[in-house]
Amino acid sequence: MPKIMAFRSFFAFGVHDIPCTVLRWEKTVNWEYNINVAGNFPDLHVQATSYTIDYNNILIEACVWYDGFGDNGMGMMYVDLPTGYHCTNMEALQKDPRVQRVEFSGKTLSFYFNQLSKSKTCLDVKAMWDYIVLETKPSFVTGQFYYQPEKQSMTSYSLSTDKRTGTASGISVSYFLFMILIAGSSLAYF
Repeated sequence: MPKIMAFRSFFAFGVHDIPCTVLRWEKTVNWEYNINVAGNFPDLHVQATSYTIDYNNILIEACVWYDGFGDNGMGMMYVDLPTGYHCTNMEALQKDPRVQRVEFSGKTLSFYFNQLSKSKTCLDVKAMWDYIVLETKPSFVTGQFYYQPEKQSMTSYSLSTDKRTGTASGISVSYFLFMILIAGSSLAYF
C-alpha cells in the first residue's frame, strides 16, 4: 500500500526547576489507500487470521498454498501489518527452514519460498502496537509466483479480539496500571 502523505511534528516544553518536568507532544498523521487487483489466480490460495495475544500484541497467521498441476517455481507471500504495529519475531521468521528469505519494507513483510506446496505453509507473524490508530482498515496477505507476478491471490484480515488459549498475559495490565501510577505522580510535580 503506497503512502500518499506522512506528517510528523514534535513539541517539547521544559520547566527548569527541581524536579524537572518535560511535556512531550507528538502526532502522526498517515493517509493510505488500497489498490484493488483484477482477481485471484484460481490455483493459488492465501488465508489470514489475526489473534489478540494481549493489550499490546497480536498474532497474524498467514498461509499460502498451490493446488494446481506442474512445477510452480519460486513463490512469495506478502504480509501487510496493520497500521500502528511492527513485527516482533523477525529473527524467528528468518530462521524458519521453509522460508528462503525474509524482507521488511515499510509495514510489509516479504517471504520467499523455493516452491509453493499443495499443503498449507503457514507462518505466525507477531506484532506489537506502536501508536493509536482510529478505525483501523483491513490489511492484506498476498501470494504470488516469483517469475509470474501476474499470477497472484490476495485476502484481507482485520484485527480480532479472539484469544488463543494460553497466550493472554496479565503482565501488560499490571504494567499499564503501573504506568498510570507513575504518570499521575509525575503530573503532581508540574
